[in-house]
Order: sequence, then C-alpha cells, then structure tokens
Amino acid sequence: MPLVVQVVKIFTGGEGSLQLKHFMVAKSRVAAHLLLHNDIILEFEYINSEDVRINHRWSEKQFVDYFLDCYFHVFLSHPGQGQVNRSHKAEPNRDNPWDMEILLHELERLKGHNGYPFGEFLFDPAFTQNKIKYIETMKEYSIPTLRISLRLMVGRIPLSVRLEIAAFLAKHGNKCCLKLPFTTNSQALKFPEGGLEDVLEKLIQFHKLYGDKIHYAILQPLLPNRKEYKMVFLNGNFSHTAENDKKANPAFAFGTVESRVSFATEILTVLRQRLPGCLFAPLMRFDVMFYDGKMVLNEIESLEAQFSGTGDGNVGGFLEKFWVDLLLYWSLHE
Repeated sequence: MPLVVQVVKIFTGGEGSLQLKHFMVAKSRVAAHLLLHNDIILEFEYINSEDVRINHRWSEKQFVDYFLDCYFHVFLSHPGQGQVNRSHKAEPNRDNPWDMEILLHELERLKGHNGYPFGEFLFDPAFTQNKIKYIETMKEYSIPTLRISLRLMVGRIPLSVRLEIAAFLAKHGNKCCLKLPFTTNSQALKFPEGGLEDVLEKLIQFHKLYGDKIHYAILQPLLPNRKEYKMVFLNGNFSHTAENDKKANPAFAFGTVESRVSFATEILTVLRQRLPGCLFAPLMRFDVMFYDGKMVLNEIESLEAQFSGTGDGNVGGFLEKFWVDLLLYWSLHE
C-alpha cells in the first residue's frame, strides 16, 4: 500500500503556549502509530502569533486561507492571540492590526474544514475571547455589566452613551473596571474612580490606541472583594482549583469548596444548554468572585487557561490523551 501524506497545520499562539508541549508528546505517539499501522505520514506545520503578525504580516483572510490549505487544522490558542491588541503605536512597522469582527467573519470559511475546533465550536466565546457573549448569556450569574460601543467614537462620545454610563455609575458606584474583549493578560484594563468624566477619558484612550479594531468595551463595578477562585474542568468535569498568580487586595475567602464547585458546575450546565457551540473539551476554567452577597462569574478561559494548582497532577496526561485521540480521529476520518 502506498504511503499517504497528510499535512496538519497548527496555530500555537504566543510564547509559552500552555497546550504545545502536551500536543508535541501526542503527535509523536500518533505519527509513529499511523506510519506503522496505517501507512500514513503526518507532516506538521506550526505557526505562532509572531509569525502571523511580523514575519508574514497576514491579514485575517490570509490567516484563514493558510489553514484551509491542509488535511486538517489544530488551534492550540485563541485565533486572535496577539493580533487585535497590537496597534501601530505598539509596533510602528506593522501593516495591518486585525479587526476581530473581520476575523470572526473569515472563520466562517473554516466551519466545514476538518480539525479542532470545527463547525460552530469555532465561535465559542471563550475561544474567540468575545467576552460580552458569555456575560450576556449568563447574565444572572455574572457581574453587572454595561456594553459600550466604540464604533461611533471619533474623538468624542455620543450623548446616548454618556447617559447610559452615567445611569450605570449611579446604580453601581463610581469605582469601576473598564476592559476590552479579544485581549489577554490584562493588556486592556483600566480602573476609573473619578466618575463619569474619568470613564469617558479612559474610553477615549482605548479608542486612540486600538482605533476601530475592537468594537466595544465592558464596564463593571469594582468589586470590594477581589478574591478569585479559578475552577478547572476537564471535558466538562470539575478537576481542581488553580492557583491564582495575582495577589488581590483586598481578598477575603468566601464560600466552601463544595459551594464553589456547585456554583461552577451550575454555570457549566446552564452554559451547555444556552450555548451549545461552547468548547468544553479539553479544558475550561471558570473564574468565580463574590459580589453583592453572592458568587458571580468573572471570566471563562479555555485553551490559554493557566491550570497549575493542588490536584493538577493528572492534567498533563489528560491533555496528551485528548490530543492523541483527536489526531487519530481526524487522520482516520473519512
């Protein structure tokens, strides 16, 4: 039987990809198995955020074109990782900072392509970092949130937007948190404390830095208790609580292990019902905080979620098995 060559293209994301080392172990096992038992040669091509942004200077369309031209694709990170939050000011030689709405439109062309994720899973809001989608879907579980459109801002903020912000601050207080979607590691996070004018000033700063590449901002009250529990789930089952690498102040413990697990599990159950396109495998993390006398959902993380903590000893082996099973599936898929 002649050998069959299958090209697999992998997006690894930024430096220190949390999934890459586990994927590399899996691909070595699978490549050897397929060659020995199925006469299949897997050829792997890897691309990272810097390649996309600097070495190739790809547009959103060129990025998707690259992954359409292979046997199957694998994303180990968010598709916009390091792209939308790199402005001309941050990188003067950059030709084309990405527009996330354009990228989401281009990803439609990958829906029918074999790989991970595929179909509607490509638009999981944790995977795309479209934070407002899961916040609005899980409104009764989330921190009170105002979505502020940045689309119409040209050096000034429309009166209707000013009135919405003023009403939100009157209800929840002047101390608040202002952040952007499609970004990671607190790269677009501000803490206005001076009321309406302070929020407006910081919105203008966001707009000047990111132009029209990110189309909305998120305004939330600043929580009196900054304590956060990072609840890790593997294939939809609770595994452990990850360590928090940021020292919050003030930080006061709340709930019990059982109550926090129960709350996070309820979030997952409801999310599965309301957003069937959510990517529950291999790993999700729900960040839980406390506000107004109850536990609330702060954020959902997936592939890029830090998961180290007491009880994480089986996660590495779990992830490697997941990638082994996925590679075997798509390699042998008719």
